[in-house]
Amino acid sequence: MIRCTALRAFAFVLIAGIVFVAGCRKDATPPAAAPAHKPTVELLGEKQIKKELLNARATTIDGIDPNSLWALLVSTVVNVYKVTYPTTDPDGVPVDASGLLVIPKDRESVSLISFQNGTVFDPKQAASFFNPDGPLHYWIPVAAALGSAVIVPDYLGYGNTANIPHPYQHAASLARTSADMIIAVKQWLEEQHIQWDKKLFLAGYSEGGYATMALHRLLQEQYATQLPVTAASYGAGAYDITSTARYFLERDEDRDSFYIRSHIWVLTSFNRIYHLNRPLNTFLKAPYDVEVATRPISQAVLPLNPAQLLNPVFKANVLNGNDTQLLNILSQNDIYDWKPLSPVLLIHSDADRNVPIFNSDRAYAGFKSKGVDAEYLIIPGKSHQDAIPDFALNSLLYFARYQ
Repeated sequence: MIRCTALRAFAFVLIAGIVFVAGCRKDATPPAAAPAHKPTVELLGEKQIKKELLNARATTIDGIDPNSLWALLVSTVVNVYKVTYPTTDPDGVPVDASGLLVIPKDRESVSLISFQNGTVFDPKQAASFFNPDGPLHYWIPVAAALGSAVIVPDYLGYGNTANIPHPYQHAASLARTSADMIIAVKQWLEEQHIQWDKKLFLAGYSEGGYATMALHRLLQEQYATQLPVTAASYGAGAYDITSTARYFLERDEDRDSFYIRSHIWVLTSFNRIYHLNRPLNTFLKAPYDVEVATRPISQAVLPLNPAQLLNPVFKANVLNGNDTQLLNILSQNDIYDWKPLSPVLLIHSDADRNVPIFNSDRAYAGFKSKGVDAEYLIIPGKSHQDAIPDFALNSLLYFARYQ
């Protein structure tokens, strides 16, 4: 176990690429089945990496030598693409999803980095929009300029699939959508005669950390030969979603609005995906059931104390083990009890009040007991969001060992 006390080296390039923003989207009926077909890749434009801007950004971070970082770039121009590719929704219905791809221009060989976003409420922040005012606009191209094709799936519910609900914290959907984009990008690179150097790195934070672990497990189980994972970095995910839900139900104290809304989103997401179709008043006290039913989750006016929000009968049934239907669903989405065959790094802050650190504690302990090549970096004293730069920096430093 490692305790992080300072930021190091050059790997700040993904700091602002980790999207953890507040906003909202409305649920909708899933679309009709779409025929499977080849992915399409649309060039959105070029992005030039300017040394003076890179230096200005780099000097804001302690321990960064801008000149050393500049020397590591394999290109100062990257191409930015929107990728549309076939995948399936939670019911197995074919859909065309989308995502962002950024690669160094005129590069004949690249590594792959699949980066899974953290929680995104605002559909306008979908990676494939490449919003000039968004955090992806500068830093993801810098990461690509270091020599990798950077893949950022939108997930279902964003980009091309903004008309359907996002399957929040649903392991199978997040993994499938992410894996299908890697497959699509690999196919396109072959068609463009760009060589993949057989190195595949996975990274994500918060929901993205959860998605990354689910993706890694899927790739190992189903694509071990086609897409072997070189190394993965999991940041502050709710890998033990059952214990995380219990922890939420037990709280009788004020938390922040993001914490409250994200947990309610898990409940409504699973209620829909698993066709429980329970009325919201079985989960929530009045008038908050109507509030969640009639407003986007990011705009719902909810108490900050879970005890004031949750239906006490529902809470008691889960905590007493009587709601076996929901507990079985939560268990199906626990993803920490398996054995990665490639090196992994877990990162979490010990002051994280959104995703309890016991998620990473248990995953790490389980991995080590199974003989996994696992490391654990604990960030001291930072909030869930404030630890994002530490995650980005240390993930890329970790990946650099395997380049």
